[in-house]
Amino acid sequence: MKQFMLIVGAFILSLTTNAQELGNIAYAEGNHVYGNKNYSYNFLPTTGQRKVYLSDSTLLIEARVLMNSFAEDYVAMFGVSQEGKTVKECNEKINARINAFVQSLQQLGIPKESIYIDWVTQNRVYDYAIDGTKAEQYSPGFELKKNVIIHYTEKQLVDQMTVLASEQEIFDLIKVDYIVKDFEAVYDRLFDEASKIIKNRKDKYVGLTNVKLMPTSKVYAENFESKYPSELYKSYQAFEASNVTYRGNYNNSHWQKDKRKANTFYYNKVGYGKFDKVIEPVFTEPAVQFVYVLQVVYEIEGAKKKTKPVDAAKKKQDK
Repeated sequence: MKQFMLIVGAFILSLTTNAQELGNIAYAEGNHVYGNKNYSYNFLPTTGQRKVYLSDSTLLIEARVLMNSFAEDYVAMFGVSQEGKTVKECNEKINARINAFVQSLQQLGIPKESIYIDWVTQNRVYDYAIDGTKAEQYSPGFELKKNVIIHYTEKQLVDQMTVLASEQEIFDLIKVDYIVKDFEAVYDRLFDEASKIIKNRKDKYVGLTNVKLMPTSKVYAENFESKYPSELYKSYQAFEASNVTYRGNYNNSHWQKDKRKANTFYYNKVGYGKFDKVIEPVFTEPAVQFVYVLQVVYEIEGAKKKTKPVDAAKKKQDK
């Protein structure tokens, strides 16, 4: 049993990263280096660093692999709105703007079949008529909203699409989806890498302790998750403000106007610290991040069998 506990310590590895250059990301709320909150990767089935779990009769080995995968296709969504006195007027004006936008997109090589117009909402708009001290609400007309959804394959086209959209007074780029088509190929790659890690650890354990394992093993648990750029972007405001405190009597009324503070948005990838291997670790373009966790249990030859040999590991996971 002492040998078992010794191996637990040998297999529990820790990885620390020293931040040499931080930058204004320090102002981001919840930043893992500077802030009040810590990142929580809820898609990982266990907490803490990678581990080997032991009982009197079993050995459970876990491997965590992350893969950065780059999009093969993209889908951009532009929001269009139009106000008018009647619904008919709104519809005619918005259709004219959208049709002109669609025609210009075809000049970029985007076929009409790759563009879809999504009808969203139609509602009344309200305003106030002010007469002296009286403000009375009234409805000057209607507002119609539609979305233009565009499928394309060359990521640099989004710059040109935004310019063409602005020519039709379309200024709302709602989102860009990153599409990875072959999930099965991603899964196979992650499974193969996780399997190699587990087999390597098992061999090291057996070689160090001379313990004998049963020839068969069982997959105890696995988890396959994805994180898209739209989920990973964060924002912050980088500025330092002064405080002004009034003392004594101050009877003069005044307006206080604050200067505008710009928001910075940035792609914040899932950190590598909790993983045994990262595939394509260095990249500049925002990527889709796939996470795979595999746990395999081996029975120790000659050990007394229990009904639930890995209950200790299970309890740690549940916590």
